[in-house]
Amino acid sequence: MFWIVFTVITVVVAIGFIIKNLPFIYELKDVSDKPFICPNCSKTFYIKWYRLAFFKMPNFYMHRAVKFKCPHCKISDMCSYSRD
Repeated sequence: MFWIVFTVITVVVAIGFIIKNLPFIYELKDVSDKPFICPNCSKTFYIKWYRLAFFKMPNFYMHRAVKFKCPHCKISDMCSYSRD
């Protein structure tokens, strides 16, 4: 009986967390549609929204730049996104 109560509480908390963070996810998807610019080779590349969400968000919100490895030159550096 306890595992049923525990499962129901876990599902309710997970659904509440998802609903609370929907605007945040939409913002991430909007940013991930914009190209990031490598400061070393000046080429643009796109990233997946979940890479920002789970790995890079605090740094992104503070500096509008994120440390990524460029897929073209393979150098990790602070890449900013194009605001166009």
